[in-house]
Amino acid sequence: MTAIQLIGSTDDFRTLVERALKSGAPAEIAMIDAGGFDPEIVRAISAACPDLVAIGPDLSTSDSLKLIEEIAKIAPQVPTILIGYPTADLWPQAVRAGARDIVTPVAKAVVLRESFERALEAGRKLRVHVPDYAATPAPGGAAVAEAGRVIAIVSPKGGSGKTTIAANLAATVARERPGDVVLADLDVQFGDVGHAYRLDPEYSLLNAVAPGVSPTVLKGFLTPHPSKVLALTAPERPEDADDIDAAASTASVRQLAGLFPVIIVDTGAGLDDHTLSVLEAATDVILVTATDVPSVRAVVKEYDILERLGLLKDRRKHLVLNRADARVGLSVSDIEQTIGLKASMTIPSTKAIPTALNLGEPLVIGDERGPVARSFTEFARELGVIDQPANSMSRPWRKR
Repeated sequence: MTAIQLIGSTDDFRTLVERALKSGAPAEIAMIDAGGFDPEIVRAISAACPDLVAIGPDLSTSDSLKLIEEIAKIAPQVPTILIGYPTADLWPQAVRAGARDIVTPVAKAVVLRESFERALEAGRKLRVHVPDYAATPAPGGAAVAEAGRVIAIVSPKGGSGKTTIAANLAATVARERPGDVVLADLDVQFGDVGHAYRLDPEYSLLNAVAPGVSPTVLKGFLTPHPSKVLALTAPERPEDADDIDAAASTASVRQLAGLFPVIIVDTGAGLDDHTLSVLEAATDVILVTATDVPSVRAVVKEYDILERLGLLKDRRKHLVLNRADARVGLSVSDIEQTIGLKASMTIPSTKAIPTALNLGEPLVIGDERGPVARSFTEFARELGVIDQPANSMSRPWRKR
């Protein structure tokens, strides 16, 4: 049975909730009296771990926001809804605190039901797909974590396969390290990570870059996928990219690296401000190219300018050749010599990869034992983000 707690509520609002939810799954609704912010209430919620908490309307806005913020710190898997009258000022405050929604105390039943159902589904996803989603709080409420690997995937040309590589690599890592990998989409105008995983995200990078977003709230902006990948998607509308500052998007990536061991970043084509900025936070840079002459020449230019800007210094550099078996006159060794990097992975031309992308499921998920999945597994081992198999011997694996 769904457990819902109403804090600082009224009998009239409880009746409204009961009527709104009567057509859905059975729910046990409990009311908790509160005259203001009380740490004991937060601890009780953390212990009981209800499916949803609604706060208000009989509390002050400041007390309600404080409760929401503290619940988000101690029990981030418990979604919260603020009961009050939304204003232009209140919305960003509620989002920063960690609220999933704001609902008026006189909302229509259909509006109330939809809001509660969205929040309940978000909580279910966090608990089902990422059981260890909530970090163990350290004294003072801060989570202790070492900085994770930030793997930026770049290419000077669109259509090179960056998103395909990012999505498949993330799924490969998550298979062995569920809940440890975040795939962040910094192609802020036309990012396709959401489509690559067939996601319908409630939040995006646009929310993550809001001023004052805490690490706990940032976790709530990630969309879990059944593969155990957590995705920070690009905004749905290209025009929203104008509201995303490059420094702010990189700050979000740095925050994520303090929360999760592996952050894989899909970037936009070329060297826009977001790509250049996130490279400053990267521990690894993966350059992606096809095997035709224009693509290779473009990567040579990109590699050269990144070297001159100092953005490759002290970073692990990797080269991935996409459509590597295309007969266009360039061999793998030719490309390696031209660029000045050994290829870490070569991906053959196959209809299976774009077909899987069109279906919204990375190929390594649908064909775990196929040659492409094996190549991504070996690549992830070379990167050091998954372990080598026990008693394995070093052997060459790249196809020439």
